[in-house]
Amino acid sequence: MNDSQPKTEPWIRGSAIATILSGVLTVFYGCSIQVFLRLFDGFYRQRNDPGAVLLEIQLQARLQNYFYLLAAVFLTLAAWTLSVRFCSAGNRPGRPWRWLENRLAGSLVAALGFGLVLALAVWFSSREWIHLGRPCWDNYCFYTELVSQWLGARTRESFDLLLQFMRGYNHASSPLGPLLYSVVRIATGMEVTTAFRVTNLMATIGTALILWWHLIKPARLGPLPDGALLFLFGTNLVVVRCSFFPQTDALVLFWMTGLLAVALKRIAQRKLMYDVCAGALLISGLFVKLSFLPCLALIPLWRLLDGWQKSAFDSRAEMKIWLALFVKELLLFVVIPVATLLAYQSIFGLRGMFLLELHAMKMADTFFPFKVMSLLHAALFFLVLIFWGRKQLRSTDGFLLAGAALYLLSLWFSSAAGWDRFYLPLIPPLCAVAGRGLVVVQEKGGAGLVAVFVILAAFLNYFMLEFWLFY
Repeated sequence: MNDSQPKTEPWIRGSAIATILSGVLTVFYGCSIQVFLRLFDGFYRQRNDPGAVLLEIQLQARLQNYFYLLAAVFLTLAAWTLSVRFCSAGNRPGRPWRWLENRLAGSLVAALGFGLVLALAVWFSSREWIHLGRPCWDNYCFYTELVSQWLGARTRESFDLLLQFMRGYNHASSPLGPLLYSVVRIATGMEVTTAFRVTNLMATIGTALILWWHLIKPARLGPLPDGALLFLFGTNLVVVRCSFFPQTDALVLFWMTGLLAVALKRIAQRKLMYDVCAGALLISGLFVKLSFLPCLALIPLWRLLDGWQKSAFDSRAEMKIWLALFVKELLLFVVIPVATLLAYQSIFGLRGMFLLELHAMKMADTFFPFKVMSLLHAALFFLVLIFWGRKQLRSTDGFLLAGAALYLLSLWFSSAAGWDRFYLPLIPPLCAVAGRGLVVVQEKGGAGLVAVFVILAAFLNYFMLEFWLFY
């Protein structure tokens, strides 16, 4: 027997069991689909949710299409099981893929592949937008239009018109998005909605670059896992949908990824430049969207973990040093950003609208199973890889996972809706940590098995987009 077989046999056995269970679940769901349709009939009307009719139609369609998704999952698991079997070290048709392990070839394939998935993201996101009637929800486009008029005219009348609107608008405390969209619109001459979508696409590309350069590359996993992670990010269901859609979630993604990159550098090296960048990102992020609020706890949480990791609580002297640093960071990275936001609201009379926005967080789809489904839509493949690579995790990975857990708990305990796009900021930290699992996949079956994994993941993500399985 080949020495490597004991390493791959548990994977083959586990994949085969998962395939069988998936097949049983698919048959069960297919036989019970009418029961589920009756069970959720009138779900939104009973909860007195706004737009109940449209939500009911979308829910019924999702319940029916989940049968096709389960069938696709079964086929995907079957293909994965066969791939693990034949790409194992003892029987490797995966050798023709070894050229991908070359740094130059891997980088070229990653660049070309990411260009392809970016084009697909634009197409799928545009299709979703057109399917929903080309919306620009929450009056963000009108907000952008007023900001553009004020930037262009710089008159008292245009400012008064903008201020009047803001004092009756519950998203008025998030002006940074409309300001950026306005700058792009004025610079390019684009229509408001087009500038909105193009800016979001730029934010998505910027997020990918930060993710690769500051979160993936420093782990030194190798060119193949690095490129595969970028491919998994670009084909992710939630990233694809939000990449070219006129909502502000892509900006939150960009800001949070930037904050993660700077915060990691602060843990490694204390430099004034990193403090300034972190403070600027936290202050400006609060003006991007309300969902950025949980990020205020990121740096204090990481300081707590860093102190525990370095045994800073073992002696009174070390405890005093740590406590002084902790209090300083609370002041710089929590108190000052919150005070800046409150001052802005007080100056422009927006406090009441902000409280209204906080109350409006309790929207449709707060049913907990929907939240779990949204988490799986956004992060399933990354969670699987993290589980596979759990024995290779480093302290940096622990910080990233703690940040992701912080954001997830804030969503689950704030009564926020279980919509997929709200889980977008979870993807960069989970994607970076998932690289450890790809290294394990590469060790088990070579470059061929890594390629199979990312292709199958892309297939399921695009399948869900094709069948409108997006919340």
